[in-house]
Amino acid sequence: MMLMLGPFIVLVFMALTFVSQWGTQTIARQNAETEAFRMALEQAPQVLGVINKAAADTDTFGKLLVSLHAGGTRDRTIMGGLLRDFLGGNKEYQGVWVVWEPNAFDGRDADFLGHEYSGEDGSLAMYWYLGESGSIEVTGVNVRSESFYTTPKASGKLTLIEPYIDPAAQPPVLMTTITLPLVENGKVLGVFGIDIALGKLSELIAKVTPYGTGYANLFSNTGTIVASGDPVAGKGLDALPAENTAAIREAVTQGKPYHGQLTRDGHEYLATFTPITVTEGSPAWSLEVALPLDQAMAEADRSLWRTIVISAVGIAVLIAGLLFVAASLSAPLRRVAAYAAAVAGGDYQAGLDKSGFKGELAVLGQALSTMVANLIEKMKEAESHKQAAERETAIAREATCQAEEARKQSEQARREGMLQAAAQLEGIVAGISGASADLSERVRQAENGAAQQAARAAETATAMEEMNSTVLEVAHNAASAAEASTGTRTKAADGAAVVHKAVDSIQAVQKKSLELKGDMSALTRHAESINQIMNVISDIADQTNLLALNAAIEAARAGDAGRGFAVVADEVRNLAEKTMTSTTDVGNAIKAIQNSAATSRTQVDSAVAAIEEATLYVNQSGEALTEIVGMVDSTADQVHAIATASEQQSATSEEINRSISHVNAIAGETAQAMREAAGAVSDLSGQAQALTALIEQMKKS
Repeated sequence: MMLMLGPFIVLVFMALTFVSQWGTQTIARQNAETEAFRMALEQAPQVLGVINKAAADTDTFGKLLVSLHAGGTRDRTIMGGLLRDFLGGNKEYQGVWVVWEPNAFDGRDADFLGHEYSGEDGSLAMYWYLGESGSIEVTGVNVRSESFYTTPKASGKLTLIEPYIDPAAQPPVLMTTITLPLVENGKVLGVFGIDIALGKLSELIAKVTPYGTGYANLFSNTGTIVASGDPVAGKGLDALPAENTAAIREAVTQGKPYHGQLTRDGHEYLATFTPITVTEGSPAWSLEVALPLDQAMAEADRSLWRTIVISAVGIAVLIAGLLFVAASLSAPLRRVAAYAAAVAGGDYQAGLDKSGFKGELAVLGQALSTMVANLIEKMKEAESHKQAAERETAIAREATCQAEEARKQSEQARREGMLQAAAQLEGIVAGISGASADLSERVRQAENGAAQQAARAAETATAMEEMNSTVLEVAHNAASAAEASTGTRTKAADGAAVVHKAVDSIQAVQKKSLELKGDMSALTRHAESINQIMNVISDIADQTNLLALNAAIEAARAGDAGRGFAVVADEVRNLAEKTMTSTTDVGNAIKAIQNSAATSRTQVDSAVAAIEEATLYVNQSGEALTEIVGMVDSTADQVHAIATASEQQSATSEEINRSISHVNAIAGETAQAMREAAGAVSDLSGQAQALTALIEQMKKS
């Protein structure tokens, strides 16, 4: 009977081993897919860092070109210098270019036919690129019929061009281009673009080797291999193993995730295709991360062999125990059976050999002997039969309890297996939740950095407004000085008339004319001082314009909260202080002119002693007054020029202020993007919590 239980026990052990191993392999595969997905998310920012930076530079620099053009900059040399300097500071790019519509830049295309900055029709169309020795070179281009010009022009937004092979490069280079239409007053005037060589992406992808023998590939949304550790970059999905190609192509072109098993060079891999956003509004690319299946499932395989060995040892021990028990029970039970058969046959005098009876067998032998004795002596006693029946019932009940206990143990083993699987899954969820919390913290830090950048840009805008107010005050003072000069000219003309008409007062007129001549000389010197001061203000205005341009370029390059822009803003404040100092000097010069006039009146009184010489100098006084009138006219013209220059400086300051406000708006958009990213991370955390609740339900089931 016991030997018949052996096959059943072996089947139970095998079933438990199969179920346990199936659960272990399922969890191991899920862990491998999760690890591949994690690696894809971890590598995506590094792999796409160059493209993301180029997208930001394209947007910022393209808008700067539009702003300069709207502000009146129409110089092709300045435009070429801007692109040359930009490429010189960003040599990770292959080249930068700008193409304007015919006569859209300055209306002078006919004057620039054959120019190195122009296309065939003379329109502004230049391409700056890195030469073989690293030098920066330029050539005119004709690309208005090409897709990387027509596509952004039609869409009106930042566009990522499908990767392509540049046949002009030696050797040919896989490239992509990020373009931005130059839109002014709702009209597309041209396109600005940055060319990026994708070879560096392949270098980064080649370093992604999970478990030492895994690999990674980057695909565009059309299936083109953008970057790979193998020499297949620039080719399509057909360059990869044909297994599951249709499903992979569908996932890549539609921007959906995909998990599957692939065979490559005779080795099995567990591959994960994860969609990643390259630029806002462009189709998603896909990052493939492949893990070697034998490495990913190594722990599950080791667990299988451990389970098989433990099960085999357990079965062997159990069978040996059953054989030992069967051997120790078979002989006594045969004697008991023979004794019982003899008694059943009516031989109530038969004896039972109890040698070797131990434990329950000894009790059983004694019970049989007693039963036979009682059967002989109390055959007619119904009560003894009843007691014997009760003992048999108790034995049956005990067997039933043992069977129920065995069933409960089996159920407990199943439940413990489910709990163990749930515990492992709970650990995975805890890891996801921790990663979500860490990512949320990083997004929060980035959001704070963007907010600080916006605050600094606002402070800079306030400083520029104060500088603009100062420049307006200078212009007002200069206009007042011009009015004073005009009044002085009138006075001088009246004096000349008095000299010619008032012969009777010639002595007094001569003294006043002589002193007035000296006073006007002083006035001329002070006017020259005013001119020098205004020259300083003009220089400051020029430097302010240059620094504002540099500030915009620095902001385009800024990758860390605009540190370069802060330096330029500080320089702008220094120039504002110089402007204030020059304004003070203008006031002092005007006061000096007034003091000289007062001195002239005093000297008129003190010149009475020289009245005898007045007659000789009457004619000379008339000529001197005529010269004074001319000098006053010149002074008035210069002061008017100063006022005009100050007004121009004020207009330029307002343009700078508008540019800074635009930078401030971009910083605000960055902060908003960080807040939206924080919301996405919060959603991920919610999904992890939902998965945790599901695990709790598994534990309770």
